[in-house]
Amino acid sequence: GAGQWKNVGNLAHYLEALRPGGTVPVVQMEPLTRPHWAAGAAVFWLRLNEGLSYREFLDRTGVGVHAALHRVLTPFAEQGFAELTADKASITERGVAVSDHILKRVLAALEEEGTDTLRSTTPSPSPGVPARVAPTP
Repeated sequence: GAGQWKNVGNLAHYLEALRPGGTVPVVQMEPLTRPHWAAGAAVFWLRLNEGLSYREFLDRTGVGVHAALHRVLTPFAEQGFAELTADKASITERGVAVSDHILKRVLAALEEEGTDTLRSTTPSPSPGVPARVAPTP
């Protein structure tokens, strides 16, 4: 299943753990529900310069976020902090300075919607999903 983790904080211990015969340098693991994993993935994609393509996100995660993002981001788009098109959502250059505030609202809205945003045939997150859609630890 999907989850987020925290690596050991000491760089020397982290590097030692990566040597052959070492252990995984994870000190904390938190399993995530599918909706929470997808919400984190959406926030991650919105941090990318190209933003989040609704179709690509749906195809890769099984989660439709178009309506929720439009609802949350419209006030920010009206102020020039976000851009919404029929195909994608993104944070503008002007919005980067306040992106933590914007994305906190996006995360809360998507987590609140939970399973309402999932397709009925949603596959589980798997190692086959590209790393860029995984939530950041």
